[in-house]
Amino acid sequence: MKLPLYFLLFAFCFLLVFSACRKDALITDSSAKLEFSTDTVIFDTVFTTIGSVTKYLRVYNPHKQTIKVSSIELAGGNTSNFRINVDGIATDKAENIEIKGGDSLWVFVEVTVDPNGGNSPLIITDSILFNTNGNLQDVDLVAWGQDANYFLPDEFFYGFPPFKRLACNETWEEDKPYVVYGYVFVDSLCTLTIEAGTQIHFHKNSGLWVYRGGSLQVNGELGNEVVFQGDRLEWDYEETPGQWDRIWLNDGMADSKIEYAIIKNGFIGIQAETWPLDNSLDSSQNKLEISNTIIRNMAGIGMLLRNYNVVGENVVAANCGTYSAAISGGGNYTFKHCTFANYWPHEARNEPLLFISNRYDNLFGTETIKDLTKADFLNCIVYGNNDNELGFEKHVNGQFEYKFDHCLLKTEENTSDATRYINIVKNPASVTVDGETHDPVFNDFSENDYTLFDQSAAIDIGDENLTGTLTTDLKGDMRDNNPDLGAYEFIP
Repeated sequence: MKLPLYFLLFAFCFLLVFSACRKDALITDSSAKLEFSTDTVIFDTVFTTIGSVTKYLRVYNPHKQTIKVSSIELAGGNTSNFRINVDGIATDKAENIEIKGGDSLWVFVEVTVDPNGGNSPLIITDSILFNTNGNLQDVDLVAWGQDANYFLPDEFFYGFPPFKRLACNETWEEDKPYVVYGYVFVDSLCTLTIEAGTQIHFHKNSGLWVYRGGSLQVNGELGNEVVFQGDRLEWDYEETPGQWDRIWLNDGMADSKIEYAIIKNGFIGIQAETWPLDNSLDSSQNKLEISNTIIRNMAGIGMLLRNYNVVGENVVAANCGTYSAAISGGGNYTFKHCTFANYWPHEARNEPLLFISNRYDNLFGTETIKDLTKADFLNCIVYGNNDNELGFEKHVNGQFEYKFDHCLLKTEENTSDATRYINIVKNPASVTVDGETHDPVFNDFSENDYTLFDQSAAIDIGDENLTGTLTTDLKGDMRDNNPDLGAYEFIP
């Protein structure tokens, strides 16, 4: 039986219309996502006057069907420093925007800031929020709100962080802050000199890398310290750990020096080590002198030292997520009048605050043993809220020499060896002050105050002969004939 011609034509047209409708049908699946040309729109122009800069973002629909974006809006709303233009419409919130399958949408972003305004935050941030079928996505917006020296990475080596290579023998001065994205890189045979009062701000996962043979010279002064910190300056970020990565010093014949610095709120304060891919080097080729410096609030380690030669005087390394200081893979170390403290408040800390070893595992997981020829702690404090704040790991195939001379220690280690523990005060008891139990050593560790209070167990028990020429403390106060332990002299 043959079908009438008009019936066949009707069926064909119906199929065409149905097919077209299906093609244009909206995606309603809440798991359907948009794609973006970037996850962060960065305004990297250095502003010198009140300025307005425009960037763009492309929003892609990677699906075959049309997708409806319920809303595109600034998280900061009409109070944001940023403004958006969605498909030619200037707004802080656009609604019910359709993007056909395989097509894209332009979003233009503009920001106006006064970089010379002293009250402006260093970094101005916001985000664009995309709501698609209840699926929320966002793209970050970042602009610099003050006039500063900015560094963006432009070199990439596999296995290492992206970095910006500095000019050889560059000097940073205190005229403007320095803002670092990625790593700044000091090349071999080059020196980065940082003058007193300079403020360095690192973005998340950023840091300073001094490569083999390079040198870092930090010339802070009492009351005009060089400060290494994160780029979030809001009050609630002032003492927040983990905002940036680390200062990384590799081996080389050029010595480095850090004088009167504050290094805070990163992951590792200072990582000084021989080049990880060369196990043949010994610590005599690498020297760091660090004095009158505070390292605090590191999410990981205050000082990570591997097969290095370090002299530390009047140093405070405190309040870190694991170790305040970790010596591994041998080396040669002398610490005089240093305070190693740890009362990490964020979660339980299982590690001792000071760890000493003559071995470590290299980048390839191979055990590396190096001689620990000296690790002397003279007139120092090692104290925290764990029962045992000293940890050792000795490999019999390498030297393992250490000494605590006139020190206050919190430890469960056996300290009866008089060649390693000389005039030690061990595990002092808490004291009662005005009817309340008081830490036996420090004024107020909850406020990162590691000065000594008037009944501190560290007062007047140091050895003047060990003090030598170090006659002033971290605050510039004179030490007396019976010096106090640690970086601070108690002044009544």
